[in-house]
Amino acid sequence: RLARYDVLLAPLNFLPPLWRGPSVVVQHNVLAFGDGVREHLSRLRAFYRPRALARSLRRATETIAISAYLRDLLLANFPDLDPARICVVPYGVSNELTASADARATLWPYKRVDQALRAFAAATEQIDAVLIVAGPAPDSERIPLEALAEDLGIGERVRFLGNVPHRELGALYATADVLLYPSDVESFGLPLLEAMRVGVPVIAKRIPGLVEIGGDGPLWVDPDATDDDVAAALSQLLENPELRAQRVAAGRRRAMPFTWERAAHEVARALNDAASRSALSIRPAQEATSDAR
Repeated sequence: RLARYDVLLAPLNFLPPLWRGPSVVVQHNVLAFGDGVREHLSRLRAFYRPRALARSLRRATETIAISAYLRDLLLANFPDLDPARICVVPYGVSNELTASADARATLWPYKRVDQALRAFAAATEQIDAVLIVAGPAPDSERIPLEALAEDLGIGERVRFLGNVPHRELGALYATADVLLYPSDVESFGLPLLEAMRVGVPVIAKRIPGLVEIGGDGPLWVDPDATDDDVAAALSQLLENPELRAQRVAAGRRRAMPFTWERAAHEVARALNDAASRSALSIRPAQEATSDAR
């Protein structure tokens, strides 16, 4: 049955263990890199991901990374990879904001919702504002954040929405005055791009995965920004209409080229390249079993 196919597209980081033909694997995130990220994974996932990633990259005919930052990480961590076989295909944004936002993204500690809460509390003492936190999270992550909001005296002004269906994202962004995105680690940062596309000014940290995508759109703060630094940036955007208008215009310009049509064409090119590199071949079963171990 495998011989019926010219090329396999593996869209979520890993190749099937027994596939031996031409293939394209798409890399989305940095969860396999660095102790600061892996410490938030279960012990099993922290053990499995780097090994499965190495095996998939070694076997893939072509690899797609969603950002140049992620491509650089792959090459730095796997120096035997051929740079010519790793291309960058950024995400896109649909006009209706109904596609590809990661509905499974949780409130990982590196997303720094805790810092967003403290900055919001400091910046809105004299303002009637509400902070909406979108993204599913288990009780172990959400309850401490709710307790922090109560301790800061903003419990009644913070709403944890959980997962927001794609069809409702556009309306949610439309109600926002600012997207506060203080994440410490990102390989792309799709919410940043979505917000800019619909005209919401963004505050974000100047980290590689976001700067590459955001360009001159967001109001940037330093990667090591303190709570006070983030609060000051939030106050600026809430109180300065001229600055808001500048960030909205810059964000819209920056986001316009990121379309799913462009992404589709670039993925198709990678598939064609992989299919044309060699005829489909399957290793002997004994070798496949050895690799699987």
